[in-house]
Amino acid sequence: MSQRKSDGATTSAQARVASPSATTDAVVTTTWTTKVLTANAAALALLRTRDSQLVDKPLAVFVDLVDRTAFRTRLRGVVGDGGCRDWHLSLRCADGTTRAVVATVELASADPHCDLRWTLRVDSDAGRSVSRNDVDELIGKLAHDLNQPLAAIVSYARGCQLRVGSNTLKTEDLKLILEQITAEALRAGAIIRELRRKDPEQ
Repeated sequence: MSQRKSDGATTSAQARVASPSATTDAVVTTTWTTKVLTANAAALALLRTRDSQLVDKPLAVFVDLVDRTAFRTRLRGVVGDGGCRDWHLSLRCADGTTRAVVATVELASADPHCDLRWTLRVDSDAGRSVSRNDVDELIGKLAHDLNQPLAAIVSYARGCQLRVGSNTLKTEDLKLILEQITAEALRAGAIIRELRRKDPEQ
């Protein structure tokens, strides 16, 4: 267990940049309340800050304000579970920018009030992730745009069936109806192609 008298008794000598190591991972050690004790150079670069701006401050202050309450709640569970892997976080850097990271948290001992070791890496998938609201909005727009040409195709086809059944459909009329159905089908295809063109994954 740590020899500190209390969480508030950490000295500036204890809170310093960790010695360089072979790893390029951003590593931060904190107390169980997330007060920063040490941070390696990669961590300072990730958070775009200096040692003096980071040490003795709670790591929680770097968590995006929207996620801060959820962060504290999750942290209690992480400590109780003995650590965690692949914890996705949005960190607010010292320069005001936001970085999406994936954290691995390890406990120094079985003591729930022991120090924590945070290994942080940039979330390479964050740029491709979308929220549920984004997905719902996309589905709504697609449904709205495709509804008109599809409804027109159904209307033309049913009208054609009725006229065939009553023997009132002339060849010239059939050609016109088929041209209208083709035009609406091409219109629907153009909507889908435009959507794919805007998709950065295509």
